[in-house]
Formats: sequence, structure tokens, C-alpha cells
Amino acid sequence: EKKLSIEMRVALPMISYHSLEGGKSDRIYAVECHPEIEDGLVTFVTGGGGGEGDVRVWCVSRVSSTACKEESEAKMTPKYCGSLIKGHPGACVNCARFAPDGARLASAGDRGTVCVWTGNPQAQFWRNCQEEAIDRWMLPHSDDVYDVAWSPQGDALVCGAIDGTVSLWQVSQRKKIKVITDHSHYVQGVAFGLEFLATQSSDRTVRVYPYTRKGTTQRIHLGNGSVLQAWPDDETNAQDAAAYSFQEDDPISNDLFPATATDKMNIENKKQSKLRRLFASELQHKGFFRRLSFLAESSLLVAPAAVANDAATAENKFGAVVLDAKRPDMGPVAYLPAPDGPAAAVRACPTLFGEEMARCFAVCFSDSVCVYQVPTSPFAAHPLLLTRGLHRARLTDVAWARDASMLIIASSDGYLSFLHFEPDEFGKRQPLAPIPLPPLDKKAAKKNSESTQLLSPSDVIHTEPKVSEEMAISPNQTESQQPSGIPNDLPAAVPASTPDESKPKKRRIAPTLLTTIPPQSSSSSNFG
Repeated sequence: EKKLSIEMRVALPMISYHSLEGGKSDRIYAVECHPEIEDGLVTFVTGGGGGEGDVRVWCVSRVSSTACKEESEAKMTPKYCGSLIKGHPGACVNCARFAPDGARLASAGDRGTVCVWTGNPQAQFWRNCQEEAIDRWMLPHSDDVYDVAWSPQGDALVCGAIDGTVSLWQVSQRKKIKVITDHSHYVQGVAFGLEFLATQSSDRTVRVYPYTRKGTTQRIHLGNGSVLQAWPDDETNAQDAAAYSFQEDDPISNDLFPATATDKMNIENKKQSKLRRLFASELQHKGFFRRLSFLAESSLLVAPAAVANDAATAENKFGAVVLDAKRPDMGPVAYLPAPDGPAAAVRACPTLFGEEMARCFAVCFSDSVCVYQVPTSPFAAHPLLLTRGLHRARLTDVAWARDASMLIIASSDGYLSFLHFEPDEFGKRQPLAPIPLPPLDKKAAKKNSESTQLLSPSDVIHTEPKVSEEMAISPNQTESQQPSGIPNDLPAAVPASTPDESKPKKRRIAPTLLTTIPPQSSSSSNFG
């Protein structure tokens, strides 16, 4: 077996990405990298607190391990490029995700606001950040939205809200096509795969829905969902066992996955055995998010907030679980133990590595991040690296650069940490299979073609960052201003009506001539 030796550089710039009054750094709930990398420059966006409700655009250069200290420090310092400020006024931004083509950005926040920003696929366009050149489409929801995910084709968006609903939008047509109400509590994570859609909630369940595309518009149609919340375990107490019941429409009996005689016998045995909860409760998992992720070009799904019972100590152990979306009835494929506290977020690397087409993913625990590699066959999750102690508060999100040269970690202490890797550090990068991407909707495409004007790289990259002196936080200030504890309560929902900007505007209708009136004599009666 080939073992990898991982070399990386770690940077933790003291920059207040989202600041409160007086310059105090506020929480960061979302970080996302643009899929395009230009001359080693990675463009990324952040979302969080600060009271302004803006999505901020930054850029940072990749750093080689051979670079000198002075050059590394200069390159590893992110530069502020601009802000998108009209999407979530006065609300916290909980999530931000680029579409696969990089032309759209979806941001979600409190007060039921989800905004789709449509611009240009080039990273330079977003660094330019001229908001008047970006088409903005609001997707109204009834309550706070914690997570969003794009379909691999980039034409659909799924949103999870704390009212327990999951909304599916056909972005190319600007229509809501489905509302899922299967969860009984906050929906804290959503994920889109090539064939499946997955959701995770604080009701301690993960639900997986197969989907197909129909018609000339390739509209998404969801199949019957499968629920996974408990699994046989001799150590389980009777209360947890009674809380779960196998339904007639369990995936083992549906037409999509025909059951064999052995499968049916295994299910019958599981019905008769005690069951334990697979996922942590609200008291055990005190974070706001349970962000799950499909591995690249795979049906494997990694879900955070898992809990297991240690038979030796009779204590709960936290971590994440790997599931096969094609056979969720067969239970977890692997359990990934946490070095500290429950896992809050999982992000799959968008690149395949080596001849075996291995996949990598990162798991955010309370105070650490672990990167795993999964070969195509046989299945095994190999831990590649573990980093911990970089932040003073709970980790909230993580993002990969497209070429796996950088991993950005977000924390509720208001800071980001950057892990820089050498080229092909995880193996030789392999190209992904092409996925047909739909064209932009006509309204957004017209606005971009008329009003978009890109700047040259020199105009953007070398511009002085627009960070005020008050926003620069020293290490001493950070320690004194950091709250001693992590709030356990979820942010309060503030109901507010969001104007529906998706309503079509009135159009001027040109008259069409149907027939002519024959000429009449002067004695005919006049009109008017």
C-alpha cells in the first residue's frame, strides 16, 4: 500500500473578515472558493455576522513550501475585493455556495432570505465585484435558511430551513418545483449528488431522495425518500429502539433497489434487534450546522453529527459516518471517530487523484479538521492529516480550492485558517467526467452582456484591500475579546416579509393587424 507524506503550510492571518462596531471580529459561518484559479490566485467568499448581511469577496495566493518566509507571509495574507450588500440586509449570512460553472453564487441567511447572484464564470469578475453588474434573484422562505447546495449541472438549488422544510428550485426557470416536509425539526444540512439529494436535520435523521430528469427542460423529479436514523446495537437502550420503526416503503423493498432473499432476512433480523441512534441530539451537538456532502462522482455520502456508544466505557463517541446512497438500508459503510466533539461539516474535494481515482474529503470537528482519502475499490477511509488548535471557538465550515492546493477553515471566532499544499500532494490529479451545464437564464444573461466590464488582473490583484485599521485585530485583542464559551442556543428567527422579486415584470404588448376596414364615403358616420 502506498503511503502519502503530506507537507503543508498553515496560515492564520489576523484579519477581521466580518466585524462588529468597534472592530471586534464577528462569527464566520460560511466560506466558499470559486472554481477558477488564475496564476495561483484563489478567489473565495465569506458570510457570517457583522450585522450588515453582506457576502464578502477575497483573494489569496497559493504558497509553495520552497518560498522564503517574507514571500510566504505576503502571499498568505488575503486581500479584500468587495462586498455583495443588497441580498441580506441586517441578517446573518449562514451559507454561500458557487455553482459548478462559477457564474452563480447562492447565499442564504436569517429571515428566510436566499439570494442567487448571477454574474460571469471568470473569477476576475467576482473579484471586481461590481454589484450593479450582477443579476440578483431572491428566493423567499418562511424562516432562517441554514444550508444550500447546487446540483452537479448547476441548474437546481436545494435549501434547508429551520422550519423543517427543504425547498427545491429550478434556477434556470426561476421556479420552486418541490417543498419537502419530511423533517420534524431544523434542517441543518443539504447535499446534491449525481443521482441523489440528501438532507440532515436536528431531528436526528438523514434522508436520501433519488431523482430523475424529465422533459426538454430536464426538470428534476424526486423519488420516494429513504430515512436513516438508527441501527442495530446490543448496547442500545429500549427507549431508542422503540423510537424507530421500519416502514413499508423502506428502500429494501422498493423498485429502485430490488431486494434479495438475504437482504430481506437481514432486515428481519434488524427489526428484531435493539437499535441505537446514529446521530446526535441537540444537546449533544451544539453547533448550528450538520453539513453533509457527496464524494466526487460517487454515491458515497458523508454525514456529520454521528454518535456511537463505546461498549468499554459506556460513553458516547462522536464523529461522522459514510453511507452509500444507493443502499442506505445497509447502514453505515464506515464510522469516522472525532478527535474532539461532534462533527459539524463535511466538504468533498472536487478532484480525483491517482490511477485508482481516489477521492478526498475534509471533516470539521469542534476544534480540528481531518482529511481522509477513499480509494475506488476496495472501500477504506484513510486519514491523511489532522490539524487542531488553530481557533478559539467552534469550527463552522471548510472549503477546497478546485485543484486541492488549499483548504480554508472557518470558525465562529471570526477568523479563517489556510492550509497550503504542494501540487499533486494527494496524488496526481485526474480530470473529472464532463457534466453538461445549462445556459444562464435569459434575464440574467442579458444583464451580464449589457453591463459587465472586466478589469485587467493588475487592476484587481494589486488593489489595496479595503480593510480599515479598526478591522485589524491583534492576537492580544483577539484573546481578550473572544467569548469564554460557545453559545448553545440557535440564533433566533426574525420573521420578516421578503419581496418576491421573481415576479415577471409587465411587458409592453405591440398591436397586431388582423384585418383592414374598407374605405367609406364622406356621408358615413365619423368615429371620434
